[in-house]
Amino acid sequence: ITFYLTMALHPEAQQKAQKAIDDVTGGTRLPNFSDRPSLPIIDCILKEVIRWGTPLPLGKCSILFTHPVGLIIP
Repeated sequence: ITFYLTMALHPEAQQKAQKAIDDVTGGTRLPNFSDRPSLPIIDCILKEVIRWGTPLPLGKCSILFTHPVGLIIP
């Protein structure tokens, strides 16, 4: 969902990405992993999408104070 939101909010980024893909693939095939070095804008867009909304929780907040081995973890 985050990817679609990003593309809806930034159509200029979508156009740049599509142009980059078309330039690399000639518009006749799908990009593959060997094309990745030639598509840095796609990597940037994917990193930004992950930054906006991580696919998995990155950590767990401790609500209660615990005392494992005498340490306090807030």
